[in-house]
Amino acid sequence: DSTERYRTIALDQYVQAGTPRWIDAGSPEFAAQFLSGWHTIEQNFRWMSQKASVRLGGCRSKQDKLYLTGFFPATIAAGGPLRLNASANGQKLVPVTISESGQPFEISFALPDSLTSEKSLVIEIATDRVSHLPGDKRDLGIIFGTLSVRP
Repeated sequence: DSTERYRTIALDQYVQAGTPRWIDAGSPEFAAQFLSGWHTIEQNFRWMSQKASVRLGGCRSKQDKLYLTGFFPATIAAGGPLRLNASANGQKLVPVTISESGQPFEISFALPDSLTSEKSLVIEIATDRVSHLPGDKRDLGIIFGTLSVRP
């Protein structure tokens, strides 16, 4: 099973001073990193509501960026492209738009140079709208797989 081997490598590579620089939204191991605005784990992913926050290990260099992976379901994309706003330790990042429906995504946000010395980052993410699936009363923003800080 390559999943466990991958998880071990990823943890070794992205952990900094006890605060992971890489977290898997679908793994209970990282539950403490998900601060607010998240729904419970479903299979190997997690939905966010309209606003959500996580804690990640800080930047090691000025080349580090915030990377987010996930999935943009066609049922959510029916409302059009989805705009993601983000901030790191309260500093706004340049918004990103996701438009490829029914597809996995990997997006990145440049991080301000002033965050290079921070040991950890509180990342806040917000979508410009929420959706509701039939029979589901939850406010659903978008599905996340992983969140990381890396070059």
